[in-house]
Amino acid sequence: MTTRITADFAIVSWHEEIYDQPEEGSTLLQATIQKSYQGAVEGTSVARLLMVRAGDEGGEGYLGSERVTARLGERAGTFVIQHGGIASGDELFSFGHVVKDSGTGDLAGMSGTCAFRHDEQGAVFTLDYDLGP
Repeated sequence: MTTRITADFAIVSWHEEIYDQPEEGSTLLQATIQKSYQGAVEGTSVARLLMVRAGDEGGEGYLGSERVTARLGERAGTFVIQHGGIASGDELFSFGHVVKDSGTGDLAGMSGTCAFRHDEQGAVFTLDYDLGP
């Protein structure tokens, strides 16, 4: 049975570096970030992102792998999510998945999908997950 939960999150640290910046065209960057989660997910994470910025007014995109160390209700452990997004103007497309069987501890066997949202209410993480039989 799939369970949906949400949590607020905050970016605790962000370190990025450019690894390719041609005279013309898009800039490629990588970033290591740390987050804290509060709500139905209580914990922390570390993520590595690969990003592209297509000029001052152009689109942006990223792909990331993130290990979450957290408590979900009475269950504690870790799991890995892979997520990404493309933004162009006001349009945003994003996706996220729990890497099946990446869970440890009480979260072993976890699978699911996830989404991140940033709006006037803050930063919110939504997780739809299943822990299997």
